[in-house]
Amino acid sequence: MPMTFSPDKMLQGLRNLKECRNYCIALSGGLDSVVLLHSLVHLRNAGKLPNTQSLSAIHINHQLNAGADNWQKFCEEVCGHWNVPLLTKKVEVLLGSGEGLENAARQARYAAFEALLTSSDALLMAHHLDDQMETLLLRLMRGSGPRGLAGIPALRKLGKTQIYRPFLAFSREPLKHYAIQAQLQWQEDDSNQNLDFDRNFCRHELLPLIQNRWPSYRESWDKTLQLAGEADLLLTELAQADLETVKGQDPSVIDLAAVLDLSPARQRNVLRLWLMEASIPNCGWNLLQKLTTELIPAADDATALHQGEGFQIRRFRNQLYLLRSLSSLELPRRTDWDARRDPCLELGVNGALSATGSIGHGLKLKDGDVLAVHYRKGGEHCQLSGRPTKSLKKLMQEQNLPPWLRDRQPLLYINQTLACVPGIGVCEEFKATGAQAGLLVTWQQPDLRYKELNA
Repeated sequence: MPMTFSPDKMLQGLRNLKECRNYCIALSGGLDSVVLLHSLVHLRNAGKLPNTQSLSAIHINHQLNAGADNWQKFCEEVCGHWNVPLLTKKVEVLLGSGEGLENAARQARYAAFEALLTSSDALLMAHHLDDQMETLLLRLMRGSGPRGLAGIPALRKLGKTQIYRPFLAFSREPLKHYAIQAQLQWQEDDSNQNLDFDRNFCRHELLPLIQNRWPSYRESWDKTLQLAGEADLLLTELAQADLETVKGQDPSVIDLAAVLDLSPARQRNVLRLWLMEASIPNCGWNLLQKLTTELIPAADDATALHQGEGFQIRRFRNQLYLLRSLSSLELPRRTDWDARRDPCLELGVNGALSATGSIGHGLKLKDGDVLAVHYRKGGEHCQLSGRPTKSLKKLMQEQNLPPWLRDRQPLLYINQTLACVPGIGVCEEFKATGAQAGLLVTWQQPDLRYKELNA
């Protein structure tokens, strides 16, 4: 027997939205969202809305259906009749990501929600129990883990606002019964009958078959959702404890030796949390499996990396680094620098050089000497003070300079001769000694960590 619905059954959930000052209903014009809006209007008119004096609605026009403008007009008329302020927004649905029209429309819709709503809003959405069943089935088809199998969350963050779904305990049948009893009108989206869309195929073909054989499947599957949610919570708590062990002060770097002390399953678990905390998208099985079976066991060299969308993960000196994607760097062939007159030199996207005066240490400059900043071409050699001549490549390796910084390392030349490698040392011929004036040159390296970690 499906649970019956009445607006009063939403009150406890609404009371939990303590920071909310405005309930904003995501209004598509379909049956579910119209029932949600009507229910909130009923509570408002009865003086029962908790925590707030404000009720509004938002309609996203995807411009994908010939009737899209009519749906928007319908929402405007309904909100006008019920005295609910309505915000409408037309969005452009961009295809080409390979994830299909449904996902592209969803991404456009949620991006608009995030941009338009504030921390005082709670976005109320009309997803119900049957939506949960469809979602669970689709995620099983994709091979989701406990987090995916936990289904649509009742409450979650979206930018500055939060999303709340008060209908998840109700199937569509009692919601439709409520709409008929209240003599509500709504819009029918003809694309909901298109079986080319996976969700529609589940709704119209698969789930009716399942219900015919197992009438109580919703209750059983709902238990699965709850158990998966509990399992995900336990895995998250374990990952949090492991992450404290493997990470240092810099959240973009983790200790590879500590990761290897964990079982492969815990390695994937802690890596998932590490990447999720940095807002890396699509931290799924394929990415985690590639990291634990290919990148982590790989040789510790400059080519050991995983390139993702907008980020890369590299291993170096028994550590894993999370960096933003590094495009080919366009560096000038030569930049002249009068370091005694101007002690700071900005290098654009490559950080900055700075020079401080010293006696008996650092780089010795004669009258008329001009510093020229160059970058690696290959084959450079340098004899540091008291040491044999070595290749620049060898010196960088000895100084543990990460491979992704080696082509960015600025080199200081005097009269076309390499004189100083900032951060590594001064060549013997150009080193200040005794009472000679010198310059201590340092390189402020560019911050190449994945940007979300620094937000």
